[in-house]
Amino acid sequence: MSPRKVSAAQGLLISRDPKVMDGTPFFVKTRVPVRALFDGLIEGETIDDFARRCPRVGVEGASELLRRIAKLIESGELSV
Repeated sequence: MSPRKVSAAQGLLISRDPKVMDGTPFFVKTRVPVRALFDGLIEGETIDDFARRCPRVGVEGASELLRRIAKLIESGELSV
């Protein structure tokens, strides 16, 4: 099973595969780089704006990624 399929089966939101998009992290089942969400937010884009631009990710996918990152920071598993 490919790394991409494993990620989707495990309920992961992002995937990184050296054979897909040169290893750039992307939202599973899309070719939308994760960086696109963060770049948009930094530039003042709302999650709704991002979802209109990237409907396959949607508000739900973008929000869930941000929630999971917040949990990692709160738990101490991710230091910034």
